[in-house]
Amino acid sequence: MEDVENTDTHQDVVLIAGDPADPTSRRIRLVDAWASSSYHLDEDDDPDAFMITFADIAVEK
Repeated sequence: MEDVENTDTHQDVVLIAGDPADPTSRRIRLVDAWASSSYHLDEDDDPDAFMITFADIAVEK
């Protein structure tokens, strides 16, 4: 995600389950996604973690 601190930045995000070079790997598109907030349960959590919110989701073939 670009510009995680700016929640006004929206873009499609593609998650690939498997080897990105393998055309049979599942691709999941998060449509109109944005980083909605930082996500920390306590100080031991990953400081770079963030939550992604999206308008729609689609599995690509």
